[in-house]
Amino acid sequence: MGTDSVVRARIDGYVKDAAAAVLADMGLTVSDAIRIMLMKVAAEKALPFHLNVPKEKAHVASYAYRRGRRFKGARDKMVAPRVGSTP
Repeated sequence: MGTDSVVRARIDGYVKDAAAAVLADMGLTVSDAIRIMLMKVAAEKALPFHLNVPKEKAHVASYAYRRGRRFKGARDKMVAPRVGSTP
């Protein structure tokens, strides 16, 4: 399998540097870690780790869904109006 595609991501410099230091201790680069994660996502058809949604945001999304609001993506769910607020 060749490496013929490039992936770019924007991230806070501090987070990148901190992660790079941890990965270097493991003998990996940031590119290695991203490659490993994407290969696992492709193979398992799921994220290789669990994401937690804060209870309030999950409740707001659930409430909005029950009231007929549909979301295009996760970002829309995160910025949904608070329960009880006016749109």
